[in-house]
Amino acid sequence: MKSESVTYPAPSKALLHSAGNHAYILALINSFPCLRGKLQQLGWTKFDVERWLEFAQLWSSGERKAALFIACVWDPSYASKPETTFNVISACGTWGDDNRAAFLAWVASPIWP
Repeated sequence: MKSESVTYPAPSKALLHSAGNHAYILALINSFPCLRGKLQQLGWTKFDVERWLEFAQLWSSGERKAALFIACVWDPSYASKPETTFNVISACGTWGDDNRAAFLAWVASPIWP
């Protein structure tokens, strides 16, 4: 049986302006292979950063680091809290090439929704 692959839009300024903050953050989440489909698995239609971080505690260390990065993009104030500080060196040392590529794509054209 052939499984259908889901195509997610790339996170971009055009997407942010045309579809809004939630569409942008969903696209950013799905740009990380380790997070792809997490919101859908949770049955969410809208991003909730506090619940996102709560659920992320159940995930692998690489998934948690990616989830923390997403939270800091969504609300940069998370970056100043000791319990939610994103450590890029630790994250890049944990992620594989595909997740590092998603992060570097954001770094090349950062957007805070």
